[in-house]
Amino acid sequence: MYAGELIYDQKGYRFIIKEQQLKLMPLEGYSSLFSFMERCNKTGGHYHTSKSMECHVNYFIGKCYDNGMKIVIIPKSRHFGYSNNLSGDVSILTLPILHIVEFVGQADEITGIHLMGEELDCLYPAFPFVGHKGKPFTDDEHRSVVLKNFDDTRNDVGKVTIKDVDVSCELQIAQTTHFYSKTPVTLHSVLSLKFSETEDFDFLFNLIHSAKRLLSYLCYRNSVSFTSVRLMSTDDKGSYESAKVVSSPFLEQTENDEKAKKQFIPHFAIKDKLSHIFQDVIDGKLYMRHIPDNLATSVLNVANFIMIMTAFEGEHDRLYPNLPAPDQAKIDAQNAIKRELEDLKVASAKAKLGKSRKEIYRRLINEVSRHRPLNEQVLYSLEKHKEVLQPFINYLYGLNGITVSLSEITNRVCEQRNDFAHGNLTKLFKPNANLDIRIIKCLVYTMQLSAYGIPIGNIQGILKKLFGFNIPIGVTYV
Repeated sequence: MYAGELIYDQKGYRFIIKEQQLKLMPLEGYSSLFSFMERCNKTGGHYHTSKSMECHVNYFIGKCYDNGMKIVIIPKSRHFGYSNNLSGDVSILTLPILHIVEFVGQADEITGIHLMGEELDCLYPAFPFVGHKGKPFTDDEHRSVVLKNFDDTRNDVGKVTIKDVDVSCELQIAQTTHFYSKTPVTLHSVLSLKFSETEDFDFLFNLIHSAKRLLSYLCYRNSVSFTSVRLMSTDDKGSYESAKVVSSPFLEQTENDEKAKKQFIPHFAIKDKLSHIFQDVIDGKLYMRHIPDNLATSVLNVANFIMIMTAFEGEHDRLYPNLPAPDQAKIDAQNAIKRELEDLKVASAKAKLGKSRKEIYRRLINEVSRHRPLNEQVLYSLEKHKEVLQPFINYLYGLNGITVSLSEITNRVCEQRNDFAHGNLTKLFKPNANLDIRIIKCLVYTMQLSAYGIPIGNIQGILKKLFGFNIPIGVTYV
């Protein structure tokens, strides 16, 4: 629990934080601050209003009573709940809390963020930075474990820009010594983000959220988290920790499947492309809405099928906007059909035949309006990335004794997608649809990673690791 004082809307308040709720009580003069009487109804000895009270700030900065510690509180909602008695002498405003930051010093300006977590430990492992000296361990021999110098563990990832602020990104290995412990030294991977001095916590948490989204992409699940979020400041002696996030959804571990923690894109497979991926995550260019919450929810169902196909369509339009246009005869036919469908939609509306028909006509018009039909888009993309995907196609379908062509995969997923998109959600999955959609899922990542110039062998290694394929192909990373 925290208790102290803060300034809100140029007025002083006492605050208490308990069970992720912030409670504020004015230090004085409540009746002059809030005039509820004119718009309230008296019920049960209290005044209540049907209107919510808006919070005018994105975060609060307070000072705790017990130790004078500075604390930053980021609310989950922008609307206060409140209670006040008839006299108006005792009034409490409440807000649910999203993040809490504790300052450990007097610094106000933040110049960096250090992020740690299990996923980061996997993406940028520490073992390459551990050496050995001496003979193998025996009863009468000694062997030394040597940790490389901290500077040797640092890997410059590059720069990204967020809210017009340049951020330098670096991966490094942190060494922590523990006294009186069975584990005297622990090594953890750190994503270090450095920027110019700021007190803008909107910017800071936007950056942390973007880093979490990056991990989601690299792990193909949203159940990623940080074990430590430290805010750094700088003085003439260098960088030091000035604050830490002590309560936040970013710190909540929601993935319990150990298998999921073995599926990720390792840093050495993408190297200097990581900052480009990070920038596209920040800018919202990478389609990521199909990424499942966790490994358990990644199983094939109607929703996942539709989301993966939507991801393909979005990335195809983004990455291949300049494909040759269809011939004029096809364009003329498309325009004629669109006009006929528009006439039918208008007639349906005039006859008041219901919104469902109007929606069906709208979807059909959108389908006809496609520059290229979906089946042409899928087949084009599969053929373009055949060298990457063919070993996975051979492996998946071969396990089931099936020989399949790219055209068969294309026709099946497009028919299945159209069934679902047109409202036929009760239809069963077509035979081998579970294999087809796994290939499309691989295709989406292949299209994205190829656009960054990542070599074919690396992409194959990424697909094998990210999606847990036990495929017997050798992978050589470049």
